[in-house]
Amino acid sequence: MMKWMRITIPAIMLCLIMAVASPAAADAVTKGGDESVISLKTETSTVSKGDVVKIKVSVHHVTDLYGIQFRVKYDASKLALKEAVAVGGYNDFGGKKTDADKGTVLLPLLREQVSNVSEVPALDIAELSFTAHEAGKATVELLEIKAVSTESFKNEAGLKDLKAITMIVQGPLNISVQGSTNPGVPSNPDTPSSPSTPVNPGGQNTADGDLTKALKEIEQMLNKRQLKEAVSAVSSLFAKEIPSFSVDKRTQWEATFKKLIEDLQRSVTLGTDSSDGSAIINDESLQFAVRSITDLLALSKRLGLQTEGDKLIILPLASNTKSATSLHMTPEQMVLLEKNGMTMVLEWAQGKVKVYPESLPKKSAVRISLSSSSSTVKEYSNELRHLVSYNLAVSTVAGAENVSVTQLPGTMDLVLPFKAADGQLHKLGVYEWDEQTGSWKYMRNAKQTNGLYELGVNKPGTYAIMEYSVDYTDIQKLYNEAKHAVEALTAKHLMFGTGEGKFSPNQEITRAEFTSLLVRAMNLEVSTKAPNVFKDVKPGAWYTGEVYAAWEAGIVKGSGNSFQPNEKLTREQMAVMLMNAIGAAGKEAVSEGHNKFRDDDQISSWAKEAIYSAKEKGFIKGNALNNYSPKEHASRSEAAIILLRWINQL
Repeated sequence: MMKWMRITIPAIMLCLIMAVASPAAADAVTKGGDESVISLKTETSTVSKGDVVKIKVSVHHVTDLYGIQFRVKYDASKLALKEAVAVGGYNDFGGKKTDADKGTVLLPLLREQVSNVSEVPALDIAELSFTAHEAGKATVELLEIKAVSTESFKNEAGLKDLKAITMIVQGPLNISVQGSTNPGVPSNPDTPSSPSTPVNPGGQNTADGDLTKALKEIEQMLNKRQLKEAVSAVSSLFAKEIPSFSVDKRTQWEATFKKLIEDLQRSVTLGTDSSDGSAIINDESLQFAVRSITDLLALSKRLGLQTEGDKLIILPLASNTKSATSLHMTPEQMVLLEKNGMTMVLEWAQGKVKVYPESLPKKSAVRISLSSSSSTVKEYSNELRHLVSYNLAVSTVAGAENVSVTQLPGTMDLVLPFKAADGQLHKLGVYEWDEQTGSWKYMRNAKQTNGLYELGVNKPGTYAIMEYSVDYTDIQKLYNEAKHAVEALTAKHLMFGTGEGKFSPNQEITRAEFTSLLVRAMNLEVSTKAPNVFKDVKPGAWYTGEVYAAWEAGIVKGSGNSFQPNEKLTREQMAVMLMNAIGAAGKEAVSEGHNKFRDDDQISSWAKEAIYSAKEKGFIKGNALNNYSPKEHASRSEAAIILLRWINQL
């Protein structure tokens, strides 16, 4: 069920994103009747600085609203977004996108129960909470509404689509923010009030003064590494009430919380096991750090502070590049981390290991080590050139007995450094030594950034960073981007030669070949059982598993019950498959206002959205005359270029 949800929800979100609402309805204001309407509402339109403003998004006269996407724009100079949640049986499934600087929040909502079809006079589908931080008039409005029902229809390509719902937008909503909550200052300057004595002649009330004083004291504690005192001071200060912060003070407190959490992450002390020299964790310091980080993150959220703190414990394990120090962990320590959702980062001179709560067995103590070597006795093929190897070792400890762990219950992340010439970076990859087969296995999930590779692993063993290069005889005359793409995708083991040392860059690619490329690039699990959807995809064909993996992920649909695997791939089909893959991968595919290709009239209607979305993201480009040539067949080198552009944005 979870696999279906991961695949289906992004696909439906993509339907929302690409649905086209009626232009006439976009700026309309309802004047009554039974039209479907979306609006904003609040219990009060006048608030004071520091108050929380709650706004609901409501729909009216809607039948079968299955999915809806909208953007809420607010005046960020007056309001700060605290929370935006789906209600009324809808869920954003992690698709919410906020931009505090621009004052926008994008909410793509999907009804949790597909069968819940009903018509109601009004239904609240989302609630937003803001903090008013500056006086004046603040405007909140709805933009870019796109909605679909569960009703399906066949589009111009003969494929099933969800029916779009036209929504009339009501609004905007105006919020008046008063400048003061002090009862001695009249809200209306023309209305007399009884005189009052200012609490602070300098314009700052006692509460603000106390907060400023406390902030300076806590900063001094941090400078002196007095973490226990700083944690105690913060907890006591905000134990009873939530104060209102000015913009400047909010920024200062956010920085202080972040600094305190970062210091706590590195505060755990280590000792040494005299029997074998491994590092051991001090229980008291670990418990304090875990408890304090957990409490501070919860307090930060309650205060509405944007604190970028993670539940991490970072252990710097000193070692040299020749002999790695191991870390000894007790079952109680692992349970403590798991109970609090903590990730432990082990830092060696030669690399890092991120240990998640589910990474290790917890019935006995464990030892972990990471060592590096510039050489290895493992065998290589002619195409592989070794740079550096790393050995991850995990063992359980029971008394004096150490037992090597060959399979982890969860995954760990390795962060491995390397050195290589810039011109060869696209040929590098991480390989795992497979003891059973006696060969190197390419790790497709490894990501390269700034001289580091990061990848998730589920077993200890040897991992090497190597260069993979094939000297094709027919790519030397390709222009630079094409040659680079062919070399890169060859090194990623996504594309292969056609025989006799050739790549055949100008050879036209088939629908089955490009589908297989996408499936490998996305690291999708190849289907072992053919669901018999396409009559021309036969069991046992080399591409059958990849085609059905792509079909299950919503990347390919075919025409009726035919896929035409051996047909040449057109450039417009290539764009549609690529953008379908983006939807299946959970990436947003947007096409808002674009410059048309000169041969736009040659593009099929079912392909236009995908083509211009791909153009907007830089995946495809026109030729010198700004033609896309949608009906022409794509070559292997063209497919390599477009696929690499996409991979580089993942």
